[in-house]
Amino acid sequence: MLLDDLQSVLETAGSVKILSSLKNDKLQYPNEKDIRIMIPDLHLLSNRGRSALGATGPAPTHALLLKVLQAVTQFRLSVKADTDSVCAVYFMGDMLDLWREAPSGTDTSVVAGAIIQDHLPLFAAACSPDLKARVICGNHDFRLHEASSFGAADRRYYFPSVSPTSLCLHGDVFDWIEDFPDLFNETIVYYTSPFLSLLDHMKNDIEKLMKPDRNDAPTFEPTGAITPCTSLEDAAALHPLWKRAWETSKKTNADFNLGLRSIIIGHTHSPRIVAYEDGPDFLALIDTGAWLQDTLSNDAASAEQGTIGAICGNEVRLFHMEDFKSGDGPKSSTV
Repeated sequence: MLLDDLQSVLETAGSVKILSSLKNDKLQYPNEKDIRIMIPDLHLLSNRGRSALGATGPAPTHALLLKVLQAVTQFRLSVKADTDSVCAVYFMGDMLDLWREAPSGTDTSVVAGAIIQDHLPLFAAACSPDLKARVICGNHDFRLHEASSFGAADRRYYFPSVSPTSLCLHGDVFDWIEDFPDLFNETIVYYTSPFLSLLDHMKNDIEKLMKPDRNDAPTFEPTGAITPCTSLEDAAALHPLWKRAWETSKKTNADFNLGLRSIIIGHTHSPRIVAYEDGPDFLALIDTGAWLQDTLSNDAASAEQGTIGAICGNEVRLFHMEDFKSGDGPKSSTV
């Protein structure tokens, strides 16, 4: 199974744990030859931007992330060797922390270029044609598509291409739209329409609503194999963004005649899966977490770590990655 194969490949890059998983036919993503891999918030900064924010201690080396990207690239090439297989990789938003790097109004290409220059090996891997990753714009890199290197970046991705059942987006809209209920319908269409482009005529209005306040360190609380909740109230109690995600799935399905069964996000920096099932009603909110950010130091006592999500064959797994400890070799375990 491709999820098992991916886990084996990740084990060559670092220590692997499964934080959370869900296997359910109601995901309606049964193809065992179609795997989607999600890499959440990186919040990359230039050395200058990091210093301007007062970050102390040595900058994160991102050595683990680089090894992970290289491993995932090789995995994708091996999967694509089978012409009937699909392997797509998504950066889930806030890849570059444009918001903290420079004042609003600074040319996006210039800001992005400064960050890239201080992370050349990382971006060589992330933007490799062999990886062929899709890039989602988050609230900290909302205008990333204006940079020439990221012209294909988008607000959201649906998959599979025919009768899509999964929606990938950063997730910030679920965080702040609660404060602007009158704009809910218009804003959700902006983020989720499968037929329209970036709707740039709304860009300034949307940007004014955003919250730039996610700067907390990632948390990695294991939940293991989960069982879907049978009440919306129970699901909402397990994730602060559940309510809006559920409302969005209902509206999007109705507006665009879709059958969404999962919404995949980043943004919160707290990986977890929350699912709801009641008769024909089903939704899994898959929060893929985050990686150690450039605003945080990476001293010897703080090993680099982060999360990766993947879905294939009606199963979702959230992997926690961490540097091998001194003297350890490749290994894997389930929390």
